[in-house]
Amino acid sequence: MPKKDNVAIETLYKRFFRGEKEAVAELAQKYRQGLVLFVNGYVHSLDEAEDLASDAFAMLLVKRPKIRDTSKFKTYLFSVAKHLALSRLRKRKKERKLERDAPTSSDDPERLLIEDERRKALVAAIAKLPTEYRETLLLRYFEELTTEEIAKVLHKNKKQVYNLLQRAKTALKTILTEEGIAYETD
Repeated sequence: MPKKDNVAIETLYKRFFRGEKEAVAELAQKYRQGLVLFVNGYVHSLDEAEDLASDAFAMLLVKRPKIRDTSKFKTYLFSVAKHLALSRLRKRKKERKLERDAPTSSDDPERLLIEDERRKALVAAIAKLPTEYRETLLLRYFEELTTEEIAKVLHKNKKQVYNLLQRAKTALKTILTEEGIAYETD
């Protein structure tokens, strides 16, 4: 970005931070199109991407972070939008899972009882795992965190988390097999 553009954006951001509402509109005009296209890469819906871009600007208005470097402003704005997009994807995934898991009137009570027993056996098997394995599996499959997010929570690097997940799944599969329970671990 040319130095002149950088200075203009920095001035614009300073105006915004002082409370000039016109500056927000100018910032939105400058970054909105790129932000929408960026978010659309995650959510694959232009309507949702536009909503999320608006939400990112709204968060900017609410939090009003003090950013000195304009390149950091753009990074901040795009990281907020990415976070919102990923949250939306997790919400969608949970909604689809709830729809799939919701019992219907045609569900066989015997099948539901068997599934419930298998879930209980899985929970009991997970409880037998070492703490580090148990935490990693719970964060990944129940809290639906990414490897990067798990690494931050557990204060490990991504490779360590990946290795923990593989070892935990292998250990869980061994426990389930020993107990005579066939269960998918992937």
